[in-house]
Order: sequence, then structure tokens, then C-alpha cells
Amino acid sequence: MADTDVLRAIDLEAFESADREHVFTYAYLSRPERFRIANLTAPEALTDPNLRVTLDTTADYAMISALFDLLGPAFDTATLLRAVAAHPWLRLVNPA
Repeated sequence: MADTDVLRAIDLEAFESADREHVFTYAYLSRPERFRIANLTAPEALTDPNLRVTLDTTADYAMISALFDLLGPAFDTATLLRAVAAHPWLRLVNPA
């Protein structure tokens, strides 16, 4: 099943608000037998447990906006981590 097929299936089948907000919980908690699931771990060089880059709060939006201003709309994790290292003030925008 292609990624878009999985998202379409979840959209049609998931009715609980938690499953609709956190899309993949439906796949791995509610229907793990229906979907192929893999647990991937990022290489150490591509992780920073003290960095929060998500979009749930106004501070999250400020962080993402600052990153887009610096990097443009297309960047990978390594580029993001280099930008934060080069601009330590970014950590103050959205503390982990």
C-alpha cells in the first residue's frame, strides 16, 4: 500500500478524534494488523533531544517561521541542525 493509500484509508476509517489528530496512531494502535509498520531510528548525527521542531503552539510556529526565513521552504534535518548550531538564538524561540 502506497503512503497516500494509507492516508486515504485512515481518513475513511478513523473516527476517534485522537486518531484523526495524530493520524498514525490509528495504524499502529487501533489497526496494526491492517498496516505494515516499521520503527526507524535516526542516526545520532541527525538527532538533538534538546531541540523542539513541531507545530502545536505559537512558539512552535515562531520557530518554524524563523527556520523558513533562514533556510527557505525546502531543507533536510542535517541543514536544520547546522542552522541551529550557527544561530543559537533559535533555541530561545522555542525551548524544548
